[in-house]
Amino acid sequence: MTRKTLLGTTAALATGLALGYFLFNTGGQSTTTLAKKGEKEIAYWVAPMDPNYRREGPGKSPMGMDLIPVYVGEEPGKGDVGFQIAPNILHNLGVKTATVTMTDFAPTIKTSGKIAYNESTISHIQVRAEGWVEKLVKRTVGDKVEKGDHLFSFYAPEIANAISDYHQAAPLSRQLKKAAYQRIQSYGLTDRSIRQVLKSKNPHAPIPVYADRSGIISRLGIRDGGRIGKNTVAYEITDISNLWVIADVYISDAAPLAAGQQAVINDKDYAAIDYIYPNADQMLQTVQVRMVMDNPDNRYKAGQYTSVKIKVASKQQLTVPDTAIIRLGDMNRVILDHGDGRFEAAEVKTGPSSEGMTVIIEGLTEGENIVISGQFMLDSESSFSGAAVRMAEQADKKVESLAFAMGTINSVNIEENKVNITHPEIPDIDWPPMTMNILVANGIDLTKIQDGTKVHFGVGKNADGIYVITVIHTMDQMNDHEGMM
Repeated sequence: MTRKTLLGTTAALATGLALGYFLFNTGGQSTTTLAKKGEKEIAYWVAPMDPNYRREGPGKSPMGMDLIPVYVGEEPGKGDVGFQIAPNILHNLGVKTATVTMTDFAPTIKTSGKIAYNESTISHIQVRAEGWVEKLVKRTVGDKVEKGDHLFSFYAPEIANAISDYHQAAPLSRQLKKAAYQRIQSYGLTDRSIRQVLKSKNPHAPIPVYADRSGIISRLGIRDGGRIGKNTVAYEITDISNLWVIADVYISDAAPLAAGQQAVINDKDYAAIDYIYPNADQMLQTVQVRMVMDNPDNRYKAGQYTSVKIKVASKQQLTVPDTAIIRLGDMNRVILDHGDGRFEAAEVKTGPSSEGMTVIIEGLTEGENIVISGQFMLDSESSFSGAAVRMAEQADKKVESLAFAMGTINSVNIEENKVNITHPEIPDIDWPPMTMNILVANGIDLTKIQDGTKVHFGVGKNADGIYVITVIHTMDQMNDHEGMM
């Protein structure tokens, strides 16, 4: 072997040994796969929709998507919350966000109402002497009548005698004439009817009776030739140009309602709250609200059901769009957007909804960003990846008393932690007098309260925005306390 050949062989062997040493100390990787100076180091690669699918290098997921890198220090469980979605996936999901804000929220109470006759516009045509119907002019229930229309004529012996006495007394003196006229009036006849029969000069002439208002005949109690008694309601006339709308409203919604507030009937007509009934339906836990509505063209009929919307006075509350709420069987939640593709599922406690917005009682703070479109796919990703859900505050808080009143406990339901109570008006929370079932705050011992116990109690709103009794003092407790003073 020549010297030149030996030197070449030695150089090649040295180069091979050097390359082997380098590969051995770099784990067999080529220099092209090493992180360059200043770049993030890739820990592993995952599927975009399944972070549990991991690979050491790039490739395709089982769904055919490109794997995405997870960098060292950014692995799940390293202090970050929620989960992360790749930018290209977010674009395909059409994710949109909104900011949690404090707004003037005016909830609309939506319910149904029943149309009824306005009882203040109903009049009874009734005479105060026994007799017989001579002529029936308006004959059918439902017929329209105008004020002054001739309804019927009747004959009554008592009234005939009174008319005869008037004719005899009239020539004698003004005082006797006036007394005889007042006697005829005492039988319930109007001046028009009396003048008509006196004009005939015949005491036994049929007495005409006229309508005292315009409306419809809502009840007919006589027939042609029939006997008419002192207690007989001959006609019931109802003015249908003004009607009642009676709606059922949940007790929890009824507190801010008051007489004079406006309501929308059938999405086009207006009514005003006239009266809130004092008693609640124990089964439905509703209160009846009565509204007065003009009905000039008679488009509404008594007995008809219609939609009712009552606008409640607005106040500042934390609200989000309805579309942000993911309503599940055991909770409501939203998806928080932390930026840079990072999201988090959060439980929320919701209040009333109106005009596309929902009140948030617990779980969010003003200024946080939430997802309002594409949140269902993100929630699925959260559940699939096992990301933790940020829970709404669960700690039991002492409920603040907003008002105090006297009342009577009618019954106690220990299993449901409720009482049935009768109380007067509570002005501080705009409650009318009523009898109602109501929850009792945790920590109040109901076992020692007997049915019929008179109490002094407080009322406040719990974390869900529901009115509850916050404190109960029986009269015995108050007397004992006074005796210790």
